[in-house]
Amino acid sequence: MYGSRKLDGEDPDTIFMLRCAYFSIQALTLVLLGYMYLKATELAARKDSSKIVYIPAAATPFQDPNAPKKKFTQTAYGPHVIQAARGLISSTVMGIVITSGLHIYRGVVIGLAMQSVMGPLNLLENPLFKLIFLKTENPFESKTESELDDDAEVLDGKGEPVILKKSLKAGKKASPAIEPAAKEDKKSFEDILLDTWDDGEKADLSELMAAVTKDNVNYQVEAEDFKGWNALMIISGLGHGVKGVTSALKQLKVLGADPKIIDNEGWNALHWTTFHGNAEAAKVLVSELSKGGFDGVNLGLHLVADNDGKTALVHGKDEGNNDVVDVIMAVLGDEDKNNSKNSAEADEGLRKRK
Repeated sequence: MYGSRKLDGEDPDTIFMLRCAYFSIQALTLVLLGYMYLKATELAARKDSSKIVYIPAAATPFQDPNAPKKKFTQTAYGPHVIQAARGLISSTVMGIVITSGLHIYRGVVIGLAMQSVMGPLNLLENPLFKLIFLKTENPFESKTESELDDDAEVLDGKGEPVILKKSLKAGKKASPAIEPAAKEDKKSFEDILLDTWDDGEKADLSELMAAVTKDNVNYQVEAEDFKGWNALMIISGLGHGVKGVTSALKQLKVLGADPKIIDNEGWNALHWTTFHGNAEAAKVLVSELSKGGFDGVNLGLHLVADNDGKTALVHGKDEGNNDVVDVIMAVLGDEDKNNSKNSAEADEGLRKRK
């Protein structure tokens, strides 16, 4: 800035040279950004791109250095790389527009000089540039779940708290649900499922998420009155007051939860969320795989009729849960929306779950 102020902003030759330097550098930068975006899409298409990582929050100017908790964002590695590339392109283009506008309409010359120097320096410091061009290992400083400290605060992409598995945070290799020789006072996985449902809007998902594994994620309750219930259904049906529903559902997806499974009454997870009015869960169930959802529309979850002939949308309309219905309709589009209006409606009287 000090050097820029020494330039003669009235000299035509100086202005011409600054314009040549600035726009040449920005043109080269845009070419590099295009190449970086192509490489980012290649990275995101790799098989390991769905790996869950935890990205540390960016430091803020007035952040307390002695703060006890460190904040991390839970995300899949591939989508994070794509998001970083798009963010870099967006900020660069916006900077070019602002600097050029100030120069053209206000005659500001200092901006051209400063950005001619700072633009390349900022690019060199960008984690994505380091990853693609400098081959820096882990430029995003991401961590795996097992590398997180016990006091780390983890949020998902929407800023909601993520429930981490206690067994992993404690350094254990096995979860309580599969440990051999269980003690008499230890709850079974089925009991944990039903207790979570009984707690309703006061439910704490930490116990359930600590117990669920790849082996039992699709386990269905065997008790007669609750036959066929599983973790995905129960969490999908919990009320709005329960914290961490979105992150819990996404963790179940990573563990292999199957949304096509139905309970003893023919309900899948989407039936549960439309009947009980959880729009937050509905978004995860019908969102595309690339957005971390279950891709329920393409799986046809909304077309499945239960034992009484009712689809999930019919239940949502019958119960007046229009916000949930709107979520599904937004994904279906106009054509499927019209088809959904013709869904068969059956006699009322399906048992309302307690």
